[in-house]
Amino acid sequence: MGNISGRITNALPTYFIMDTNERSNISLGIIIVALLKKGIKVLLPFSSTEKYDLVIDYKGKLSRVQVKTAWLSEGKIIFNAHSMHSRTRIKRKYLPEEVDFFAIYSPDLDKVYVMPLSEVKSNMPYLRIEQPKNGYKKNIRYAKDYSIDLF
Repeated sequence: MGNISGRITNALPTYFIMDTNERSNISLGIIIVALLKKGIKVLLPFSSTEKYDLVIDYKGKLSRVQVKTAWLSEGKIIFNAHSMHSRTRIKRKYLPEEVDFFAIYSPDLDKVYVMPLSEVKSNMPYLRIEQPKNGYKKNIRYAKDYSIDLF
């Protein structure tokens, strides 16, 4: 009969069965390449103790960027807009003095989005790729409006 769980695991996209560090490193690499292709200079911090993953030099202004990997659910790209302590699992919001932007990679869509920290209002913000089924139209953040292609 074989190992059913092995077959199910093998059917999942490899990206989603990697550990968090592997996924984060791939997202970071994809985002760096996307920024460089847009002619945006990328600086990497010397230590990993900073709250940001990289700094961009865009039009002469330096901005701190936190990289996030998103998932697709019900017409939305969702990401965690907090950090979590590895041992205590305590969630912590990013502060304006720590991070200026989130760079979000969606492996489902293979696209990169950039969202200012100032527009993040929850621990799990989302960007819509489809209109809501209830027809609601106010205060909707569409992914296309945050695409790195707008740079």
